[in-house]
Amino acid sequence: MARIGIYPRKSVYRDNSESVAVQVKMCRDYAEVVYHGTELEFHLYDKDEGFSGRNTNRPSFQALMADVRAGLLDVVIVYKLDRISRNVQEFSDMFSVCTTPPLRV
Repeated sequence: MARIGIYPRKSVYRDNSESVAVQVKMCRDYAEVVYHGTELEFHLYDKDEGFSGRNTNRPSFQALMADVRAGLLDVVIVYKLDRISRNVQEFSDMFSVCTTPPLRV
């Protein structure tokens, strides 16, 4: 079984950006293709709608990272990398935590 964390985020309302629901569906669809034939357990971290990507001080993001550090997830999937952070250093810090085996991003 693959334990997959999905992190969608929409910072502000815009007609041309993907809704949280659309981001979740796209992430689930991607996981089902990549892990075809594997039992999947999804964990959704979707409470950060309206939060900016300028920093990682967001409730769902912090919960996601706590679960990563606790070894509760095998994979983290996001619709776009800027959903995690727009700050290169913060993304790099997150990536280094997530790439410690066995988690894959």
